[in-house]
Amino acid sequence: MRTPDLRARWWHAGGEHAAEAGRFPTAEAYLDAFSTAAGVEVTREDWLSARRGDDATGRGPRRGRLAFRLGQVSLLTNNGALGSEHLTELARAGPAVR
Repeated sequence: MRTPDLRARWWHAGGEHAAEAGRFPTAEAYLDAFSTAAGVEVTREDWLSARRGDDATGRGPRRGRLAFRLGQVSLLTNNGALGSEHLTELARAGPAVR
């Protein structure tokens, strides 16, 4: 699906706002809604892979090194039930900054 189509079917249609407002009480409810909007099944592993930064952009390690130099790291998320279930895993997936 093209980005403008997904934007219209998820963000503009209110899916993202619903997710941020906590209207999907479970990870499965969120994934079902997002999959419906995307027109393709998005599995838990797909979602986690994207959140871990498996897209190889390279931005994560640079951000991690900067946070290490500044001496503080904060993790904010608006990923609802799914993010909550995997927060420890996602935080550990951050770049090594030694």
